[in-house]
Amino acid sequence: MYFIVLNVFSVVIFLSSIYRANQKYTIAQLATNGWKIVVVALFFILFQDKMLQLLVISLAFIAILLIGLYLKNFRNIPSEEKGNYNFKELRKTGLAFFLHNMTLTSAIYGEQFIINLCGNETISSELFMYFAVFSPIILSANGFIGFIIGPKLRAKKEIFRSEYNKLQVKLLGFAIVMSLISLGAGILLLDWYKGIPMNQVNVALVICVLICCVIRTVYTASSLYLGVFGSNKHLYKTAGLNWGALIGYITLVLLSLISNIAIEIIIVVIASLTTLHWLIRLIISHSYAVKVFIDEKN
Repeated sequence: MYFIVLNVFSVVIFLSSIYRANQKYTIAQLATNGWKIVVVALFFILFQDKMLQLLVISLAFIAILLIGLYLKNFRNIPSEEKGNYNFKELRKTGLAFFLHNMTLTSAIYGEQFIINLCGNETISSELFMYFAVFSPIILSANGFIGFIIGPKLRAKKEIFRSEYNKLQVKLLGFAIVMSLISLGAGILLLDWYKGIPMNQVNVALVICVLICCVIRTVYTASSLYLGVFGSNKHLYKTAGLNWGALIGYITLVLLSLISNIAIEIIIVVIASLTTLHWLIRLIISHSYAVKVFIDEKN
């Protein structure tokens, strides 16, 4: 069931990218957030104790709706070159983005999938609680920024390394400020709703979560530049490297789960591995985003 949820979600994100590329931003937002509306509606109306089934139904509903809209709006796509567009190359680019989205989805939800697969509810609930409490503010703001900056980058006729560097610095500063806000809000939420006072908060786990969020925010810059200006060659190479990093990450999480280490330590180890995985993704993305500027000079 978790495998189905992850892959249907990947399809939804893939379709969202298609609509954004075609400047249909309202439908793109529907793809990104529409399933959440369906989840909330079904939760209060029908299935209050079956969240996994809710996710499957809502994601499947949105995916079918998006596919129907896709067939309606893009039915007559030429199979050969027309004007300045090479549709064969565009399809290759689309496949590269699809491969990236698969690793991206797994990077976001992969540890929960593996932990629940192994049946360890204690570790799963602890990690989920801390990520759910300390990350939503900064990641929601990050998602909004990415949605705004992406179209602006596509409209640029020239790109400069200095602008890219400035964007990274701005995102880092923004991420630090938002992480401090998230820290304060998270501590209050744990106290109010879970009855966990400040002196009982897992500090190491909070640090891992917030550092991971900061890395994901900075990652937005290189990801956008690579996605907008990168060649198919760069996209496929980074997709391959991300798949390698993902396999290594999943392997290490599995080894942690089957070890004899105390649960409290395993929780922090898995959170640290998640943070390290995102750092590796950032390094890969940045390394190839820089090559975009080298190619422009040549």
